[in-house]
Amino acid sequence: MHVFVTGGTGFVGSAVVARLVQDGHKVSVLSRHHAAELTTRVAGVSYVAGDLADLPTALAEHLRGVDVVIHCAVSYGAFARQVRINVEGTRALAEAAAAAGVSRFVHISTLAVYGYRISGTTTEDTPLNPALEAYSTTKAAAEQALCAAAAGLEYTIIRPGAIYGPGSSMWTDNMFRWATQPFIIFAGSSSGTVPLIHIDDLVNLILRCAHHPAAKNQVFQAVGPPTTWRAYLQAYASLRGRRRWLGLPVPLVTTIARLIALGDRGRRKLVSLPEMVHFAASQHLFSTAKAHALLEWEPQVTLEKGLASVTPYLRAKGWLNT
Repeated sequence: MHVFVTGGTGFVGSAVVARLVQDGHKVSVLSRHHAAELTTRVAGVSYVAGDLADLPTALAEHLRGVDVVIHCAVSYGAFARQVRINVEGTRALAEAAAAAGVSRFVHISTLAVYGYRISGTTTEDTPLNPALEAYSTTKAAAEQALCAAAAGLEYTIIRPGAIYGPGSSMWTDNMFRWATQPFIIFAGSSSGTVPLIHIDDLVNLILRCAHHPAAKNQVFQAVGPPTTWRAYLQAYASLRGRRRWLGLPVPLVTTIARLIALGDRGRRKLVSLPEMVHFAASQHLFSTAKAHALLEWEPQVTLEKGLASVTPYLRAKGWLNT
């Protein structure tokens, strides 16, 4: 296949690109930087300079002869930019892909489109109820924009949970730094579940959705085996021999979160922090039964295996003793 990847120099996108190249596919990567400016490039990959905020006029040329688009690009910036990249950029890319005759459009969304007040078991049929914060709002709108713009284009939407693994700045780097403080400070008993997905499992699902007939116009959740926050953070802490825990009362943490949220309504980044506290302190189950039934996919990476995969990465960063 000839595959066009957006966000191909980011954490998820670069892992997708590496697998595509390994499997012998032709790959083009959309990058905000010219190829000469990139510090890391993959041999044999064609790098296309462009920004999803300004792309529509150039998309037709870039997508000529492309079989599959894998849309990993995302903005976490100011609300206006998230709208331009996450929503309008997705719409423009889908319209251009449809016009170019692309066979399949794989869109990487997020579990955040359900909001943070969910409980029990969530399936792909659970109604979207994004929180006020920009990320969940714009990612939910991006899904709707894709469906409206598809115009005959086959698409697949993947909603991953917290993506960790070597190279993950949020769910590996930041979590490791948090967990290896003298005390792990958390809200409540830490028995709430964290919907983790290892990058290897996610890439396997993305590539399967790129060609599998049963993935046509479907939505799939992507999470690994159920894991509690305590198990996850203490697994990182144990890499340095630390396991001290300081659980703060949930009402206290929620009150602090509300005060932070009051000052963030304009930026819409932390405005949903109280709901996130509730989410982190609660237990949830995100079903992957649909992906198993239609695609014969299921996560293979346990928390133990996942932590083993990040240990050499953390050691290479100088964060662990040799």
